[in-house]
Amino acid sequence: MITIDTIISFLGGQIVAVLALIAANFVVAVGVAIQTKTFYWAKIADFYRVDVVPKLFGWLAATIIVKFVAVDYLPADWATLTPAISTILFGIVVLSLFGNIMGNLLIIFPSLSGAASKVGIVQKEKK
Repeated sequence: MITIDTIISFLGGQIVAVLALIAANFVVAVGVAIQTKTFYWAKIADFYRVDVVPKLFGWLAATIIVKFVAVDYLPADWATLTPAISTILFGIVVLSLFGNIMGNLLIIFPSLSGAASKVGIVQKEKK
């Protein structure tokens, strides 16, 4: 049976990392909105709906299915792939959040765009 304790024991560090990146993304996005004079309180709910729910709960649900449910239904040879799949899902969420943070930081600090373009980070267009 899957319990909260089981999930936290397997995903505790990853959950903390994703929540920290979501918090950093939120702070930087609010900074961009204030700097560009487009801050509206109603957009905070949009941030929750667009960034937090799909990334956190989507990753968490997919990882729980892969780690705890799929193992029982997959052939024994495939069951060894579940840690890799879980890690790939985590990496996708982390890279997505990191990309959002870096794109917003480039709006706040345009002087970083030269260095960022050398490593493949392009600046988001201002909305």
